[in-house]
Amino acid sequence: MMSATSFYTIFVNTNDNVSLPVGHNVIANCKYLLEVLKNVYNMSISIPLPTINSATMQNVITFFGLYKNAPVVLENGQSISTAPRSVLDDDALEFFVTLPYSELGKVAEAANDLQSVVLLDSCVAIFNTMTEVLDTHELRNWYNLRDDYTAEEENAILNSHQITKQM
Repeated sequence: MMSATSFYTIFVNTNDNVSLPVGHNVIANCKYLLEVLKNVYNMSISIPLPTINSATMQNVITFFGLYKNAPVVLENGQSISTAPRSVLDDDALEFFVTLPYSELGKVAEAANDLQSVVLLDSCVAIFNTMTEVLDTHELRNWYNLRDDYTAEEENAILNSHQITKQM
């Protein structure tokens, strides 16, 4: 049997019954796909992804198509990919900034299901970057939370949670 990473393209079948081609750049960064490929002898079948829809999987494929960071080579000769240090370091993360928040959440869930550390770390980096630039009102709107507090009520809430606005 050939190694899983020697295949250029495989197909995955999403939960909305769409078959998508997935290249080496995705396969190499998704432990789930690598594990399935180690155990599958018939490479003409599509790997089922029962928790991921086609739009989200297409965003995963686009991310890895744009992802440029070279893998880190470990002492034992294995290589792993690493998340970029900042959003500006990578076109893939800039692509994530264009996604609606709800879709970015679905990509993070897909990263977990695909067991992709680099994808999950990148989603977390974007979540952190997005929330750092938002004020309290924007965060409430983003999460669809009530935002009709008076200044006194807001200060009382912040004080009750010992949150300071000094950041």
